[in-house]
Amino acid sequence: MMKLKQEIVYRYCSDNDLDELSRFVGKFLWTKGYELASHWEALFRWKHFANPFGKSEMAVAVDHGGKIVTFIAGMHWKLVAGEHLIKCLRWTDLISDPDFRREPASAFAPIALAAKLREKARLEDVSLFFGSGANTYSLAFTSNLGWKDVERLWPLVSVNYHQALASVIRSKLSHKRQNGYDTKNYFKRAPLPVTSLLSHDGIESLLQKDQKLEDSSPLTICKTVEYLKWRYVDHPTITYYTLIREQGGELTAAVIFRISTDLGLRDIVIDEIFMSSPGEGVSLLNELRETVTADYLLTRFSLGSWKRDVFLKSGFGTRSRIMRYYYSHSDVLLDRLLVDSFDKTIPVDSTLPENWALTMGDLEGF
Repeated sequence: MMKLKQEIVYRYCSDNDLDELSRFVGKFLWTKGYELASHWEALFRWKHFANPFGKSEMAVAVDHGGKIVTFIAGMHWKLVAGEHLIKCLRWTDLISDPDFRREPASAFAPIALAAKLREKARLEDVSLFFGSGANTYSLAFTSNLGWKDVERLWPLVSVNYHQALASVIRSKLSHKRQNGYDTKNYFKRAPLPVTSLLSHDGIESLLQKDQKLEDSSPLTICKTVEYLKWRYVDHPTITYYTLIREQGGELTAAVIFRISTDLGLRDIVIDEIFMSSPGEGVSLLNELRETVTADYLLTRFSLGSWKRDVFLKSGFGTRSRIMRYYYSHSDVLLDRLLVDSFDKTIPVDSTLPENWALTMGDLEGF
């Protein structure tokens, strides 16, 4: 273990840290989004311990009194590139106690903890780190560590301008933002739970057909029914929905999405789409658009994903006036794909954007 004059100790997390860690993370990271302690404790354990790819690698900086002052974590993840399976860590959390940030040791703490994660990654035969969310602090930090900024992840949006205008007018007249979490405000009919998709007899076949449409070279997430259940059914705080398309009793396409609200508008965030052919995907997106009463639909894909073209053919675009307004009135950086690769045996260059095929569900933060 490494010590500084300020008696800060850097070490891996142990089971004895779990209760304090969940409180620490809830207090300094998730307080605004999850007001109940049970919410952030459940999210912490789901995120870092229930992950089907394995328990997260975690390290902490502890002061002389034994108090946790900085926390860093990387989630185990699996990528595939053709027939190659690649073990990686997904960058998720870096948190420092605001009081500790005034101390001289605070500038060194993230670097020391990142070094410990990298050390552990090598022992676990991990090939790379990647991350997709960045604020000003974390982007500067990863850049200083030598991470590569692969690409900016622009949203694809389909806007119902008449519906959106009506929502804005209602919001202005009532002097309050749209209440976005009542499903009846979003759908013409009740949406299906994701369990309806994962229990379908044709889900395995659909996943195989969808994977075969992917080019053999880009890096993408190894998606199984087990992973989809953890990601979209077991999530402790977010409810996800699905719309499926069948032909002759065969499952030919499916989409997974959630509801959200921003700028006083109601939006549908599309996390995953699986299809047996691009045409089936376009038809399903058109059907989804007809079944919702939300103001707009939004998703993201990395540049190497062929599914971007499916959304573009279905009327989604990158130059929405709503998105331009949002980013001009927000101090949040656009999501970026960041990578740190230290295994030269990976079959593709992970620093090139065309070599990544990720969906919104892969890219959004947890």
